[in-house]
Amino acid sequence: MAEHVNHRIPSIPPPVYSLPIEPIPNPNPNPTTTTTTTTTEPPPQSESKQPPEIGVVAQPPPNGPASVVPVSGIPKVTPLNRLGELPQSIDCPFCKQMTKTRVQKTDSAKTNICALLCCLICICLACLPHLMEMAQDIDHYCTNCGARVAHKPHGGPIQVQLPQEDGLIPSKYAAVENPDR
Repeated sequence: MAEHVNHRIPSIPPPVYSLPIEPIPNPNPNPTTTTTTTTTEPPPQSESKQPPEIGVVAQPPPNGPASVVPVSGIPKVTPLNRLGELPQSIDCPFCKQMTKTRVQKTDSAKTNICALLCCLICICLACLPHLMEMAQDIDHYCTNCGARVAHKPHGGPIQVQLPQEDGLIPSKYAAVENPDR
């Protein structure tokens, strides 16, 4: 006959943290009484000794969270070779103005190949890669002058577009003595 065995797992109480007892100053000018308290809060984490970042408020203000404030008052812009998929603030090399980019995504050849492969499975699936915005190229345009400032092909590095210099420019290198050799 099977006996009913009660398997109980003993419960372990959660750990209790206590800070050392420190006297709290009494606002009463009478120094004969002091009040002491103990707390059961976890000990504070050790703070790193690194200085705060430049331009960032180290301590949150009393009415809200910390916010990024430029120290010198100069707004920050993203270098053209670090643009991502979202609009960013840039210095446009064409119109020489600080502006925000406009992002345009276009289907790449990979998107069309995926659509063709889906079409082989079922004709209804041919539009799926286009609807899912798969394998798209990303173009960044200046909102001020409309010039394309960067192009990022799907799976490739970003290509920065710079204005063409007009006419001849001085060489950065020394002239070769005999260029016919």
